[in-house]
Amino acid sequence: MKTIKSILLLATFPLLLTSCLSQGVFYRTAKSKDIKPYIVSNPTLVDLIVENEKVSCEFESNYIPGKSTFEFYKSLAIFKATEKAKCDIIVEPQYDITIVGSKANIKIKGFPANYKNFRAYSPADSAVFILQRFNIE
Repeated sequence: MKTIKSILLLATFPLLLTSCLSQGVFYRTAKSKDIKPYIVSNPTLVDLIVENEKVSCEFESNYIPGKSTFEFYKSLAIFKATEKAKCDIIVEPQYDITIVGSKANIKIKGFPANYKNFRAYSPADSAVFILQRFNIE
């Protein structure tokens, strides 16, 4: 019995020693030049022309539990309303989303608006922003 134990001990001892050795694998990375990040920003200003009358749009869509979200329906409603009003954006949108069974009924109301007069930022514009900040006209 002692001989079997001593044989097992002698057989497992070299395995224990080799399991802790490193394998000598080396990794190299590509050489690169450091680039100092900087941002060149050229702001663009635009006028937003908002209509006085609200536009409303109502449509129905399929509801898929677990996949259809309210954000999805909101973005779909914005798309449909801007398409109907032929505008760029809906200002102050109000949503009414009703889900019954496998159908979703979506209603949206808001003011249609269009972008006009795109221009580069100039020093004269900074004075306008400062005056607006302090409510000076």
